[in-house]
Amino acid sequence: MIKAVAQAIPTYMMSIFKIPEGLIDEIHSMFARFQWESTDPTRKLHWHKWEALYLPKAMGGLGFRDLKSFNLALLAKQGWRLIHNLGSLLHNILQAPYFKHGTFMEAN
Repeated sequence: MIKAVAQAIPTYMMSIFKIPEGLIDEIHSMFARFQWESTDPTRKLHWHKWEALYLPKAMGGLGFRDLKSFNLALLAKQGWRLIHNLGSLLHNILQAPYFKHGTFMEAN
């Protein structure tokens, strides 16, 4: 459920904005609490390190995404689109305020 639902929820925002590391750590914390929380007052036993759950399934993990890397990959994809689709509406909108006299790679 975490992988299918909870990791899909922030995907749209992550494709537009660079999410602060503190917020990403808080989201990871919420995933961990959901994974290991129980209704009884005693603490639940952790069967794996949380870092091991991010490994691919073929390597013994559960295949969760590292949200920091995923955020950077989505932003790089947007940058790729801006570089290669010079006539797109998004390129034209962002060109006026951010890189009027240069290219996307030269923008501050």
